[in-house]
Amino acid sequence: VAAATGPDRGLSAAACLAPATDHWFAGADIRTIAQSEVVVANLDGSQASVDVLAYGADGRITAPRGVLVDGNAVETISLGGLDRVPGPITLRVSSGDGRVAAFVRQRTWQLDVPLGADWLPATVAPATDLVVPGIPSGEGTRSLVLTNPGDRTATVAVSSLTTDGPADLVGVEQVEVPPETTRTVDLQVGLD
Repeated sequence: VAAATGPDRGLSAAACLAPATDHWFAGADIRTIAQSEVVVANLDGSQASVDVLAYGADGRITAPRGVLVDGNAVETISLGGLDRVPGPITLRVSSGDGRVAAFVRQRTWQLDVPLGADWLPATVAPATDLVVPGIPSGEGTRSLVLTNPGDRTATVAVSSLTTDGPADLVGVEQVEVPPETTRTVDLQVGLD
């Protein structure tokens, strides 16, 4: 999408995803200045029931469940009804009775003036060992969003590999992530 004005102002794009029963999105924005939504495409001929699970800093956030998406149709699920939280959240979009493709669109506003729009790329499903490649240098903040969908606290070891070899990320070597929560870790100090 490319638009000079309006709620989709700017240039935004999303990669095509293969239909699946489970999709994860880390870093969704549901602050009061944001308008986020999940776009679900059901490419099968039969109806699918879609659940959205949301994980915030204080635990699970009530999100839409049982949204029916007709076969060969697209449904938009607004996240405007979720309790607003200041930091990023993680979303799990799943369907127990059919494969769907899911996307998250975010728009940011200043009062009633649109600042821009973007599509949040899908992330991999939770795992015990993950690699985040290509963190760019330069101005701006660098944050790592960690989510624990499990029922026990997870201790996450965070390390980095630079062109000079392994490097310590001071202050974030180990992060405790309570059950069903999302934690945001500022990487700026460690990456400096």
